Amino acid sequence: MIPRIYLAGPTVFFRDASERFRHLEALCQANGLQGIRPAEPLDAQGVVLTGPTAAQHLFVHNIGRIRQVHGVLADLRPFRGELEPDSGTVFEVGFARALGKPVAALVPDGSPWAHRIQQHCGTGQPNAQGCAMDGRYDMLIEDFGGALNLMLSESCTVFDTEDAALAWLATQAKTTPKPVMPLPIPDGETLKATRTAAGLTQNEAAEMLAMPLQTGSRGGLQSRTWQALENPNDPRNMTGPTYALFLLLTGQHPHYQLTPKLAPTDAEHPSHPR
Repeated sequence: MIPRIYLAGPTVFFRDASERFRHLEALCQANGLQGIRPAEPLDAQGVVLTGPTAAQHLFVHNIGRIRQVHGVLADLRPFRGELEPDSGTVFEVGFARALGKPVAALVPDGSPWAHRIQQHCGTGQPNAQGCAMDGRYDMLIEDFGGALNLMLSESCTVFDTEDAALAWLATQAKTTPKPVMPLPIPDGETLKATRTAAGLTQNEAAEMLAMPLQTGSRGGLQSRTWQALENPNDPRNMTGPTYALFLLLTGQHPHYQLTPKLAPTDAEHPSHPR
């Protein structure tokens, strides 16, 4: 499978967004990667969405795409100002890192953050502790040596070119270990506790896993299979893969959760202004 890289950044706001994305996708392909664009404000029928509906669509689909990729290329160059990157991209960086995904930050001017603050904001009078303050906002100048605010410098690997960033992401994708899901086999008491925690009856749990229901001796429906699996005197136990699926379906898995699989890319649609 070709590693997929989410293309985060303010690219969507440029007049030539389509050309810029095609350039990034070509660079990804040259590095053995597949570039994944952010979502477009289009519904399943291709109708352009607007307002709060578009905002919700974009948020949900972009989050879904970040979940499905191997890494993120984040363009963190200054956006609508001299210093700070696009705030939406910063959120996506944090979300990706919370998922344990590698993030390559693109910062063409890789000079230290403190230097750039002084360059654009000047230097004011030191504070009472003797720390440097900027001359425009009279705020502390962060000086930890990184090219960005420390929370970004420490969470990303910073590069000054797209080629270098994508080459690093390609290496990360190859060395990232494949996920392994433990498949414990539950005894009857464990299975009952899991079902009870989910607020399900035996019949509801059985139907969730497509187990058949039978008519009981007193009328009504019951799942003899589920009854046997919860019976501490019955030697049969639910299989590990089936129990893992039940944990996922009920939101109780300790390591993983199910998310809807979204459209892989909107590359076939022209970029639409947000």
